[in-house]
Amino acid sequence: MPMELPQLEQMCERLYLAQTQQERTQVEQMLGVFGQSTEYIAYLKFILDSSSSPYAQHMAATNLLKLATEHSLSAPVRAEMKMYFLGYLDSRGASLQHFVVVQIVQLITRSVKLGWFESETHKSIVDDAQKLIEKGTSAHYLLGLRLLNTLVLEMNQPTPGRTLTQHRKVAVNFRDSCLLKVFQVSLGALQEMLQKGAEDKLKEQGLSLASQCLSFDFVGTCLDDSSEELCTIQVPSSWRPLIEEPTTLSLFLDFYTTSSTPLSNVRMASVRRSLFTSEVERGLFLNRLVNGTRQILLTKQGLAEHDNYHEFCRLLGRLKTNYQLSELVAVERYTEWIQLVADLTINSLNSWQWASSSVYYLLGLWSRLVTSLPYLKGESPSLLETSVPQITQTYITSRLESVGLVLQNSMLENMLENEDQLTEQMDALPYLVRFQYEKSSAYILSLMEPLCEAFSLSQEPLDGDLSARVFALLAVMDDGFHTMRYAEPSRQRLDTAIITFFQGFRKVYIGEQVMHSSKVFTKLQERLGLKDNQGVLTVMLSKIAKNLQVYGGSEVLVHQTLTLFQDLAAGYMSGKLLLKLDSVAYVLEHHTADNFAFLNHPANTRNRTTFYATLSRLRFMDDQPSKFKDFI
Repeated sequence: MPMELPQLEQMCERLYLAQTQQERTQVEQMLGVFGQSTEYIAYLKFILDSSSSPYAQHMAATNLLKLATEHSLSAPVRAEMKMYFLGYLDSRGASLQHFVVVQIVQLITRSVKLGWFESETHKSIVDDAQKLIEKGTSAHYLLGLRLLNTLVLEMNQPTPGRTLTQHRKVAVNFRDSCLLKVFQVSLGALQEMLQKGAEDKLKEQGLSLASQCLSFDFVGTCLDDSSEELCTIQVPSSWRPLIEEPTTLSLFLDFYTTSSTPLSNVRMASVRRSLFTSEVERGLFLNRLVNGTRQILLTKQGLAEHDNYHEFCRLLGRLKTNYQLSELVAVERYTEWIQLVADLTINSLNSWQWASSSVYYLLGLWSRLVTSLPYLKGESPSLLETSVPQITQTYITSRLESVGLVLQNSMLENMLENEDQLTEQMDALPYLVRFQYEKSSAYILSLMEPLCEAFSLSQEPLDGDLSARVFALLAVMDDGFHTMRYAEPSRQRLDTAIITFFQGFRKVYIGEQVMHSSKVFTKLQERLGLKDNQGVLTVMLSKIAKNLQVYGGSEVLVHQTLTLFQDLAAGYMSGKLLLKLDSVAYVLEHHTADNFAFLNHPANTRNRTTFYATLSRLRFMDDQPSKFKDFI
């Protein structure tokens, strides 16, 4: 025997309770030998049978899992291991610590997966789990559900040391022979808990099992459940009667409304269209789904819990991803439902401190509804004309108001600094703004004018469209009092916004195909005297030069400024126009650190490369070799 049991238990306790990393590493090296050879399987089983120390039990289970995964075991050995550990879980599982149960359950499911085609005993694992559930105690009920949960998860993800082909071969066979039965077990458990009541941890395991079944990678696409792009689940046709059965969806909704468990029917909204027997059946399913969400919106059941709120917003977002607008407007009480969803959206936008992560799904829902409106046929009203402008205005005002709140309370997170969230929201917002563009534009202008006037020292009137106002703002932001604010974060955010605006303006109005025909230049000339691309480029290059002179210490802002400069120079016609500008000529002749302070900062090494690469591109466009020689 490698080591006396009391001595081993002491070492395992030291492993998990070590005060220093050095001590932990030393013990790991001593105990790691048990996971290196299959000769230790019998001894590790002895530890499980004989020791009452949870640390020793966990060490033994962990090394057995390692051996089962990394070593080639014979079919009889794998079958015996599966039966042995099932018996161990049955007889001792109720008294084991949670972290030990997790390892034992994973050991069973790993053994089952690796031996799936070697012995029929492995394919009876679902029946084995049901026997645990039917033992009559809550502890065994929990163990059975946990075993099935881990089994589905194990079958749904690649196994270390095995090829993807080997994984999919087992996963497909499990899908076709067992997964539906597991899903039925989860539904039966939920129904029983709904009728008789159960502890929260039992409810969580039951809901998790149902969700794991619906999240299974049915066709090998490896979809990320957090992604909203491709979220149709390819449920096999054999599941059709169960999905179409009205009580299935009702069970999830009833379970949610009568317990404190999270909403779990998001995946049910993503079932593939072709699964249903007919469009009538699919319409009935959608009616049940929309009616269920309408009831939740009316009662606000569970929406005070952040996780529930977030999942509910995901569910609403999935509705339009998988159903057409024409189908939604045809459901019963659509008018009431769409108004309730609009109210929820407006509330989420105003409650940005709490629901900022959920807004993405709601804005995505409304943007998809708006883009589908041109294809809506029939006389059923969509009611988007009323709701969308309200949502657009609320989004804008809530973001503006957040600035003042953050200034008053520095402990608040500034959502306008969360670039990932803003990018996601900006993907949807343009569709809402352009839905009723005149009304949205007028509203934005009504907000911008007093803000621009408050910023401007001269208080000169700013009348014109949004672009004209931004260009007018440049006349004051690098003059007078504002020249002393370059080091302030709020000032740098303003210049970041200006560069972002320039990038958008460049893409639309300074492209290779829109050099002089755009009506925007007519408005710019009327208000600011900027009659063409050359006038606008002069303003842009002046701002680029100014940023490079004053923001040497802001690597991010310098990078954004140089990216704009590089993009302007990359276009053939825009690059030729740049060469005609006095500001560009100045930069080409004075491109040293004496004129551009950012070149002296070590953090700008990559920015320096971008700067000179852009200048070189411009110089190579020039047909006069003497100028290139002077540049060098």
